[in-house]
Formats: sequence, structure tokens, C-alpha cells
Amino acid sequence: MFVKVNDNDYLICRKLQPSLADYLSDIGVRTDSFGATVFTKIYESFYTNTVELQARYQKYYSEEYESFAEFLKKKQRYDNETIQSILKCIDDGMDVYVIQDNNIQYSIEHLLEEELSWVLDVIKGYSDED
Repeated sequence: MFVKVNDNDYLICRKLQPSLADYLSDIGVRTDSFGATVFTKIYESFYTNTVELQARYQKYYSEEYESFAEFLKKKQRYDNETIQSILKCIDDGMDVYVIQDNNIQYSIEHLLEEELSWVLDVIKGYSDED
């Protein structure tokens, strides 16, 4: 799952985090190229600059909110459909990450609108692997 849930948040479910070298190899970019510099920033957007939602809940909000679902509804302000999608990802053994950086969001918006959308397909593929 990769979805924009509001003006500030993107969510991504994933089972694993590939190494930077594996990611660059999967998209066909040499590690010593200019393309590696560009695509490393995209990698960092999806893998370095993210926060795992359940960990955030457990660390900061578990005493304030009775359940993870309540946290998602009241603190994160996600709608019921988004909450159900998040819970399904977790039931399927995936972690759910939120991306909340304005600079990163610009990059994501660019990827979604431009011819680089295939990079998102590679990133989504990591969510489907066992």
C-alpha cells in the first residue's frame, strides 16, 4: 500500500527495507553514477525519513489512547477506510510507515505526476515480497 491520506501524510506498508545498493540495482542505476545521487534521495524519502506508526503509538501515545485504532482516528485523523487498510497491512505482517516531510512530499508529488512513476512500482514491490 502506498497512499496519500491527507495534505501532510503519505503511508507506505512494507515487509522489508532493501539496502540502498539493492534498490539502485533493482531500478538499474549504477552506484557510481549521477543517477545514484538522484535516486538515493528518493530512497531516503521512502526508507530513512519515515516513522513506523505502531512504534510511534507504543512509545508516545499508548497511555493516552486505548487502542492503536483510536490513535489513528483521533491523533492522526485518518478516516475509517484508511484505518482499515492500515490494520490489514499489519495483519498481513507488514509495518506501516508515515512520511511527513514537506520537502519529501514535493518529491513524491513529482514522482506521481511525472514519468518516474515506475520508481514507485519498484518501491511498492518491496511491500509484496515475503
